[in-house]
Amino acid sequence: MTLDPGKGGVFDVKVDGELLYSKHAQGNEFPRYGEVTTAIEMKRLRG
Repeated sequence: MTLDPGKGGVFDVKVDGELLYSKHAQGNEFPRYGEVTTAIEMKRLRG
């Protein structure tokens, strides 16, 4: 996993090219506590 800075308020979380969280798609809301780590763990379990 790498961190790439966004511009203009973009906050997207991608793992292996798969978008796991998008602040823009969620109505400009930051993720709740644990939401991103849960999404990453679920992707890891799916393989």
